[in-house]
Amino acid sequence: MPTVKIIGYGTGHEKVELTELLRDALQLGMEESRKMTDAIMSGNVISLKFEDEEFANGLAQELADVGARVQVVED
Repeated sequence: MPTVKIIGYGTGHEKVELTELLRDALQLGMEESRKMTDAIMSGNVISLKFEDEEFANGLAQELADVGARVQVVED
């Protein structure tokens, strides 16, 4: 079971892109996705477990594309 760990966010990127990506990919409400983005921006590590390895890797790439620093680990 792959885990996508969001370990940081690059400076100079728009945090709204991250919020929208999290909202769409994880089917979250706007408030929940904003809270997750704020936690990431504050230096917290967010761990997301998925059953689907292809989805996890695709999400990790999309997150990296909008400026997040991510790791994918197998549990």
